[in-house]
Amino acid sequence: MKTLWLIAACIILALIAVPALIVSVWGWLAPPPPPVESPYLVNVLLTSTGQVVTMTLEDYVQGVVAAEMPALFAEAALEAQAVAARTYAVRRMRQFGGNGCNRHPQADVCDDPAHCQAYLPLAAQKQKWGLLDFAANYYKIRRAVESTAGLVITYRGRVIDPIFHSTCGGRTEYAHLVWTNEYPYLASVACNFCQHSRRLTAERQLTVAEVAELLAAWDPAVAVTARALRSRTPPLAVVERSQSGRVLRVRVGNRTMPGTEFRAIFGLDSTNFALAMQGERVTITTRGFGHGVGMCQWGADGLAREGRNFREILAHYYGGVQVIELPR
Repeated sequence: MKTLWLIAACIILALIAVPALIVSVWGWLAPPPPPVESPYLVNVLLTSTGQVVTMTLEDYVQGVVAAEMPALFAEAALEAQAVAARTYAVRRMRQFGGNGCNRHPQADVCDDPAHCQAYLPLAAQKQKWGLLDFAANYYKIRRAVESTAGLVITYRGRVIDPIFHSTCGGRTEYAHLVWTNEYPYLASVACNFCQHSRRLTAERQLTVAEVAELLAAWDPAVAVTARALRSRTPPLAVVERSQSGRVLRVRVGNRTMPGTEFRAIFGLDSTNFALAMQGERVTITTRGFGHGVGMCQWGADGLAREGRNFREILAHYYGGVQVIELPR
């Protein structure tokens, strides 16, 4: 009887596992799928090779979503990201009167996420997801792109700059408090939907000597010593925070510096941080991940899991906008 149960279990396992494996292998080995239809072409600078590659706008959007958002996110979140990614490209494409990528004049955009948007070619997507997950993830994202094809975000008739980030930690930030430009659609909004983010909180511990060394390397004029940091009134303190809780100014020795600058010096996840000093140890606790402006990606996933559609998600993070279809 035991042998019969074992044989039955093996048969059932084979009936389930073998088809799944066949689908996965076929998705991995199959020829590249046809491009997602689009009348528009975008020139993308690939920083790994220095080459400019021309592709359909929708194929580009698929590669951006694959790079910028986890495929495990809910479909409405992926759709919101697709519309944001398309809007970002259209704002810069010369075909629509944009100025292109200012670091690479021959391209509309580049794949450097620190400058434009991240982008993953098909081969890189296969490497990222592996044999078993590639097909499911690729087609899930492709459906999100196809279901929103041609849609972009506008404010008072003009295509917006759809800034986004990973995790806001409870509230997004006003654009002008992070950069010099002010955009009415990039205001601070409450967001309690990213509490499941893996990047919600983080902690970094340094010695007072390491803190002094990093500050001196950044600016030798900053007069902060390890000895001073050990004192009862250390010359390091948060001076001002924004409504969202992010640090606007920090007192560092004989000067104050923007929270964004302090974040860069210490490589922090966000400017929403707290300082704690005890003896030889300085603990910096951060909340959120990224600059905090625009759409919170983990928040978008949270909203989607509550039943919101992509239009509602975009309206939550970009105030007063409209989603329109590009002319065909």
